[in-house]
Order: sequence, then C-alpha cells, then structure tokens
Amino acid sequence: IDVNNDNIDAVKTIAYLEFAPSSTPLEIQVGLSPTGTEGAEKNLEAEAKDVSFDTARAQANDAWHQELSRMMVSGGTEDQ
Repeated sequence: IDVNNDNIDAVKTIAYLEFAPSSTPLEIQVGLSPTGTEGAEKNLEAEAKDVSFDTARAQANDAWHQELSRMMVSGGTEDQ
C-alpha cells in the first residue's frame, strides 16, 4: 500500500492488519467503489455508516431468502 496515494491498484492491493489480543469482537467496515477511495468512503457513509456486523448479516440473510423465495422447484426426490 502506498501511503502517499489514496488510489490503490486493485490488482496489487494488499493489506496487513495486526491487533492486540482482546476478549471483545473487532468489527471492521469496508467501503468499496470502482471509482476510487473517495467513492468508497461515500458509499460506506451512505449505505452502512452505523450498521453492525450482526445487522448486516441479518439484512443479507433476509435479502437472500427474499430472492430465493421467488423460485419454485418441482420434480425429483428430496435426495436429488
């Protein structure tokens, strides 16, 4: 990572994080954008600023189930 450059080539992106042992969970928020770090920061701020890991997991689970509930599968056996 080039600390002097806010834009990082995704092909070469590497991050190393080290934390002291702790009994409390560590939550990290990551913003993504195809346009650069400023866009990633804006996306994170707009979409997930105060969203905890458990909330994000529940929202993703709900969205996944909502999409899967639109499909109907028939035929075959339970084992298939």
